[in-house]
Amino acid sequence: MVVMRKSSLFITGLLCFGTVFLLLVGLHTYQYFRIRSNLAPLLIQEAGRENLQEIERFFKQITSTLTMVRDWGVNDTLDLQDTVGLNKKFFPLLDNQETIRSLILADEQGMEYYLYRQDDHWITRSRQGDDSVLRWQQWKAPDHAVKRWEEASEYNPRQRPWFRQAIGRQGVSWTSVYTFYQSGEKGITASISWQNRRAVVCGLDLPIRQIRDLLEARQERQAYTLFLVNRDDSTVITASDDEKTAILAEEAITSWKAGAAPAGQVVTFQRDRERWQAIFKPVNRENLSFWLGVAAPANRISTPFASALLSFTTREVLMAMAGGLLLFLLVWQLRRSGGPEETTPLQLLEQTIAGGESSRAEFKSTVRTNLKTGKQGKEIELAWLKAVVAFLNSQGGILLLGVADDGSILGLDADGFDSNDRCLLHIKNLLNQHLGAEFFRFIRITLVETPDGRVVMIQCTPAGKPVFLRIGKNEEFYIRSGPASTKLSPSQIVNYIQKKQ
Repeated sequence: MVVMRKSSLFITGLLCFGTVFLLLVGLHTYQYFRIRSNLAPLLIQEAGRENLQEIERFFKQITSTLTMVRDWGVNDTLDLQDTVGLNKKFFPLLDNQETIRSLILADEQGMEYYLYRQDDHWITRSRQGDDSVLRWQQWKAPDHAVKRWEEASEYNPRQRPWFRQAIGRQGVSWTSVYTFYQSGEKGITASISWQNRRAVVCGLDLPIRQIRDLLEARQERQAYTLFLVNRDDSTVITASDDEKTAILAEEAITSWKAGAAPAGQVVTFQRDRERWQAIFKPVNRENLSFWLGVAAPANRISTPFASALLSFTTREVLMAMAGGLLLFLLVWQLRRSGGPEETTPLQLLEQTIAGGESSRAEFKSTVRTNLKTGKQGKEIELAWLKAVVAFLNSQGGILLLGVADDGSILGLDADGFDSNDRCLLHIKNLLNQHLGAEFFRFIRITLVETPDGRVVMIQCTPAGKPVFLRIGKNEEFYIRSGPASTKLSPSQIVNYIQKKQ
């Protein structure tokens, strides 16, 4: 037994603990620079999905309201000559719909009922057929008019965009941005028609300022710029009407159109010497021509998440201390015993098979051949490549090629390789093609000769950064979940990376 002096013990212990802490700092720093650039596209895709849900919920309320009014009309409960009866139905309706500026009912003969809210009272306008007189009333309650007046006008509801677009059509129609007749505001109108004794159309006005308020409320809670663009007339609605925001939206739209990027694909463009990313998603309400745009500086949205990699939790510090202690005990034991016996590849293979498939081990019968058909198939190669990606994204593990699920060794004769070198070259080429050469340092490939046949052993260590499986133009992300490789969605990827930090 070798007796270590106290000074030697202290220096060895200090070196062990220092080495572990330096490794921890190095790993965090490496993850910070590698993950920062990969996070931005995932984060902006997630932002686009979440904001689209909120925008679609807003427009869905309008659609639901119009559908309810149509049902009233089909059941003959709306009489355009009964202003008080209409007031009793629509005053409460508009009271609960703050985003709706006004409501209009008009039939094919030109008869109209128009309602809007003004301060603490209501205003209605009625028109009888082709009469050129508009009759106005101010109401304190649905059945209590406090003021009446008339106005000669050439106004005809049948000539308005909302009426022409909806008459005779199924479902809800949406106009492009236009100027409202009464208020002179810019906005859009959603309308729906039905046929009873005659064709009737109901329209709901949404001023641009109401849509802008919705975007502004969403934008205040996040680091993204939101805007809507009408694909028919190129109208852009931003959360605020300042020139800087409008220019930003136009630059994002120009880059999107120039690149002919499909919906849901991230667009990158330069602005003020900074790299920005944007995503465009269609607002999928029937006949609605708007796309939601979400834009943000790439570094600004990814840095807060990536920066978390540079911070240390109490758990990590305790684990580092425990690691330093274990390393110290290992070094001390090595000094006493003269070093451990090295495990041979065959021994490691036997140990792995004995342990069975798990979160750290998986067996595949062949490299490229489907044993049921006897033919080579790409799906066989992708199956074990998914396992490699999952090991790299999780805690590492060992993949055995040439071993059946029950642990019996089949060998690689079915793959028909000319030599061992040809087999290993084929595997390396697949890893390079579908993962990338930069991940080879986390992978060790060994061909093990056994009495029952040859087995390829692929040892994987955690990569420390997201690893994607490239299949054509698509990328997929896998982690180990028990003895299986599980594919994650974009939102699950973001959550998984954040939880690992």
